[in-house]
Amino acid sequence: MLQASVIERLHREIRSKFTLDQCRAVRPIGLLGDSDAYDELALLLDQASDQLQVAALEALARLGDPGIIDRFILYLARPQLRIRPADQQLINELPLPFKGALALRATQLLAGNTTDEAAALAHGY
Repeated sequence: MLQASVIERLHREIRSKFTLDQCRAVRPIGLLGDSDAYDELALLLDQASDQLQVAALEALARLGDPGIIDRFILYLARPQLRIRPADQQLINELPLPFKGALALRATQLLAGNTTDEAAALAHGY
């Protein structure tokens, strides 16, 4: 009962017009494993706030959404030369099927075994 009311409150905050409220709600949704939030989180991937996009991407990865694997690879491959400790912790927390799909997709991109559309996405187009 308590978890249901917490999740309901988090969903309201995700739909808030204030970015700070949205950011505050996204991480717990991913940690709680609320798969009902997929659609709401996916909409946040195209928001203006980089902080909100990253939070939504991390939450969807924690939920194991295979539809964001290419975007997640781009997130990990950002201009910094090394993976931050927070990234490593996130990767350790991801569901095993998502990690497997992530590794397979990264290998395909590195080997060039990809469609033109996926290659364009991987290069930021």
